[in-house]
Amino acid sequence: MTQNDTLKYGLILSGGGAYAAYEVGVMKALFTGQSPATQYVPIDPSVIAGTSAGALNASLLMSVAGEPLTIAIKYMEDVWLNAIAEGPDKCGNGVLKFRINLLDFFNPACYREGPLAPLVELTAGSAFLAGDLVRRGIQFMTSPLDIQQRALETINVSAFASIDRFICLLHDAVHLDAIRASPRKVRIAATNWRTGTLRMFENEDMTDDVGHKIVQASSAIPGLFPRVEIASDPYVDGGLVMNTPLKPAIDAGAENLHIIYVDPDAAHVPLPRLANTPHDLYRSLLIGFAAALKRDLDVASRVNLAVATAGTRRGGVLKASPGDKSMVPSTLEVGADGEPHRHLPMHLHHPYGTLEGGWLSFERSRLEKLITQGFEDALRHDCAVNGCLLQEQA
Repeated sequence: MTQNDTLKYGLILSGGGAYAAYEVGVMKALFTGQSPATQYVPIDPSVIAGTSAGALNASLLMSVAGEPLTIAIKYMEDVWLNAIAEGPDKCGNGVLKFRINLLDFFNPACYREGPLAPLVELTAGSAFLAGDLVRRGIQFMTSPLDIQQRALETINVSAFASIDRFICLLHDAVHLDAIRASPRKVRIAATNWRTGTLRMFENEDMTDDVGHKIVQASSAIPGLFPRVEIASDPYVDGGLVMNTPLKPAIDAGAENLHIIYVDPDAAHVPLPRLANTPHDLYRSLLIGFAAALKRDLDVASRVNLAVATAGTRRGGVLKASPGDKSMVPSTLEVGADGEPHRHLPMHLHHPYGTLEGGWLSFERSRLEKLITQGFEDALRHDCAVNGCLLQEQA
């Protein structure tokens, strides 16, 4: 592919929990011009779209106002390693904390806020769970449903986990004024839990009132994190509908896309010896994410081929009539409004090997390895292996 400086670059960041630290390493190589994916030229994306942990990365990247992206990526790395990560000098991580964790009593770092800090945490967590149990007991007694369904609805795993630290992290690290003022376009995906539809939030939506909630909502994995109320509607993880937001980036004007997809292939994730709900939830999401990405890439490939064919036949671009779905029957309905289809070079960045640890494992040493792995994979980026969509030959 010949680098075209007139193209608008788009950066698409998928979800993946702790695995999203890998994205930081890839971006470091792209922004410093050390990757063959950019022909060793630094890129400056004009559109950044993210879902779930990718939405957090997009927000962090755009929170450094008026500085080169090399400074922004250092800021992101600092947040991941010093605010998100857990280590021997910290009492847990900056994302998730179990309300009752007896191991805190054996961690010296948990006593930094006072000699009774672990006991205070345990008492507060117990009180919260007791209140939640009372509320669900009342629901059990008053529900018109049959007894089996009522019993199932008393189970709420998310009650055992607190995300107060994650909320504090968002307020400390995501600078909404910088995002609103940025010339780069941001697109953050969240799923309306009431209607099941996708909503893409943009720069102007990141107000002081709801901006941090938008990032929290995009990361709210159902069953683990609580849903987030925005304008009287409940929102959860955008990955349920679109884990890799290609179409929103294209609609925002991106023409040369770099897609960082961090979730491992389901075939590479071993089945546990004993079935458990967290693994089953994660595996279900993985399968859905992979299928949706494949559909969108297949459609994009067909569009690129059609554009190339039109160019060689008529010396022009492919143009669809309004409402014509035959060319692009999936979510990437490029040109469905009558605008010309355009060729969309896409570099797909995906781990060459398996990613170490689990999606909710935030140990500092592991996050450092993920960032390094992303950087090294980007240095030896191979389109033949990763399945990039470059110029199609008619």
